[in-house]
Amino acid sequence: MPRTDPNPMTMPSPLPFGYYLVRQDTADLPPACPPAYIAVAGCLGKTVIPETDSIPLYGTAFDPKPLATKWDIPLQTATALYRFHEAHVPEIDYTLLNYRDLETARQARSTFFPDRPDVLLIGLGAVDDAFLRHPGIQDISPIPPDARLLGFDIYEFGDSVEECNPLPPLDFSTLSTAGLGCPLFCSDPDAEIPARLGISLNSFGLYPDAPSALAVASLVNRDRLAEPCLYFPFALYRC
Repeated sequence: MPRTDPNPMTMPSPLPFGYYLVRQDTADLPPACPPAYIAVAGCLGKTVIPETDSIPLYGTAFDPKPLATKWDIPLQTATALYRFHEAHVPEIDYTLLNYRDLETARQARSTFFPDRPDVLLIGLGAVDDAFLRHPGIQDISPIPPDARLLGFDIYEFGDSVEECNPLPPLDFSTLSTAGLGCPLFCSDPDAEIPARLGISLNSFGLYPDAPSALAVASLVNRDRLAEPCLYFPFALYRC
C-alpha cells in the first residue's frame, strides 16, 4: 500500500521559500481535495496573506474593504495590515508576496488574527539545492525544527511560455521572478496525474513525500499536461 502521510524522519531538510498566513476555506475545492487541503498560491489560495489585495493598483489609493471582507476583520485592522506589509514584505514577484522572516509572520498572525484558529501559519520549502543560487531565497529564515510537515504540493513556477514553445530549462540562477502560480489541482482537479504513477495523496490532499512530488512534476513538465509553465514541488509545513 502506498504511504499516505508524510514521515518527517525521511524528509530532507527543505530550503525555505517563505511564510504565509492561510485561512482554511473549503468552498470551491476540486473533487480530489479533502476539506483539510491548504494552498498558499494561485486560484485555490484565495485567502492567503500576504496577497495582492493588500497592494493598491498603480496610481490608486489602498481600499481596505476587499481585505477586510475576505478575512472578516474591521476596516481599521485591514488598513493596519496594509501598513504592516509596506514595512515588512519585500515583493518576490508581481502576483504573490511572502514573509521572509518567520518571526514577522508570527507577529502578523498574533497582531491581526488573534484567537483565530481558522488562520494557519504555513512555511513553504523547496526541495532542490538549485534554489540556493537565487539571491532572493538566501535571506529567508529556515523552517523551524518543530514545524509539522503536512506534505508536498506542486505549483507553477517562474514565467509562462507560449503553448507552441518548449518549456525553458529550470534554472533558478537566471529567473527574473521567483513567484508561485496555481497549484497543479487547477489543471488536474480529479488527481488523475498522480494516479497514473500509482501515487496516493495524503489526508491533506498533498503528496506524501518528495520523490512522489518530483515524479509528478517531471511527468507534467515532460508531457505538458497542465498550463504552459514549469511545475515544481514544495513542502508545506505548519509552523
